Amino acid sequence: MIIRDFIFSVSATLLLFVTPAASAADRYVPDEYSTIQAAVNASADGDSIIVETGTYYEKISLDKGITLTSTDPNDPGIVAKTIINAGGTGSAVTFFGSGTAYYELRGFTVTGADKGGVNCQAGNITIRNCIITNNKCYGVSGKGGGISNDSLARLTVIDCNFIGNIAGLYKGGYGGGIFSDRGALTVIGCEFIQNSARIEGGGVATDYNQVIIRNCIFRENDATYGGAVHNSHYPAIIMNCTFTLNSARFGGAICEKELYLGDHTLKVNNCTFYDNYADDYGGAVSIRLDGSLILTNCILWENIAFVEGPQISGGHTGDISISYSCIQGGQWDIYAPGGALNWLEGNIEIDPVLANPATGDFHLQSKEGRWDTNRNEWVYDAVSSPCIDTGDPNSDWTAEPSPNGQRINMGAFGGTTQASKSPENGVYIPDFDDSGAVDEGDLKIITEKWLIMGMSLLEDLYDDEIINLRDFAVFAKYWGWKQ
Repeated sequence: MIIRDFIFSVSATLLLFVTPAASAADRYVPDEYSTIQAAVNASADGDSIIVETGTYYEKISLDKGITLTSTDPNDPGIVAKTIINAGGTGSAVTFFGSGTAYYELRGFTVTGADKGGVNCQAGNITIRNCIITNNKCYGVSGKGGGISNDSLARLTVIDCNFIGNIAGLYKGGYGGGIFSDRGALTVIGCEFIQNSARIEGGGVATDYNQVIIRNCIFRENDATYGGAVHNSHYPAIIMNCTFTLNSARFGGAICEKELYLGDHTLKVNNCTFYDNYADDYGGAVSIRLDGSLILTNCILWENIAFVEGPQISGGHTGDISISYSCIQGGQWDIYAPGGALNWLEGNIEIDPVLANPATGDFHLQSKEGRWDTNRNEWVYDAVSSPCIDTGDPNSDWTAEPSPNGQRINMGAFGGTTQASKSPENGVYIPDFDDSGAVDEGDLKIITEKWLIMGMSLLEDLYDDEIINLRDFAVFAKYWGWKQ
């Protein structure tokens, strides 16, 4: 009897281990479930809910680790037609389950909320390929017009567009596009257009949390502090982003405040700031109260502040350290009332020769090749930007296409596959007439420009804004070169 009971017990235990767990299920709306919430209620952790195109007037609550997706999140047409509309009240989507659950929202347009489009209360949440548009957050605090991220959530947002979201009306107002409070936040490849916040961060506002913002575009956002981004208490890392036409009272593009956690230093790498403005301080970047700033491989041009610091304004304490960047006005356009201004190696103050800022194209012009996002191909310019191959020699350049000078470019596309191409071997060859050789034809061209002055002259080989004997000395080194 004892032996039989023992064998039965072992067999039952083995059966427990080898019995397969229930497999994840795909659930379809509206084919199987008339509403998205009905499909959520019927789901278990690991399930996927696939939603056909249409407008769903719902306020969806997710407390399980599921994936909620449109039929094709990679098709912008499908995303635009698969709509979750909160109907003017509440949030359209709320994540509130276990802090260890994994959620994903893919390929929807989220709109019509007055307490934030998406409310992330807990869990590991990824929001991908979504359009978050025309949502508001008008409560007492007014935090997160598009998305709010709470302390128990870890949020990643990838390839989403935030358009026309608002935080705050008569009170509050933080993060028109995204507000993140203590929860971890990573934002990659997103566009923030015409979002606004009554107080902080027209595009993104963060407080007490680790933040990485990469490969994003911020255009025409506004707030009182930080038209595009406001970063409080824990410093952010911002890289390969473009900021244009953003506005605020302090920090037309970025404002940082009281960075007393971590290393107290906001780090901005390979970003382009163009035509942002501040009513008071810091047309591009402002340090509000305390905190330091490290700016590397950046371009700051045509930014305006009506009191101090057209490009950058410092705070009460903390240093501003700038290296390998192109800054209009140089040190004169930086206001540092508290800490030190460390104007380090590699900074230049000449026209970056951007492709077409008026149409939002901030690639660097290049004779050897510039990526045109509208035509989806490489195009060739008459001149090359001085910001090519002039970034920090220690920065990673290996993603840049060939030919490159084995040195990173300045600006938002430096270090990426869309970096403008370099002259051969990283050196500009003075074949002005593109004949494939440096010869009498090129000599005639440079001679005709004798003593001509100006910025970004193709024949200014010495880069001193005048065609003189120094340029002929450089030209002579390439005499006889053939392709």
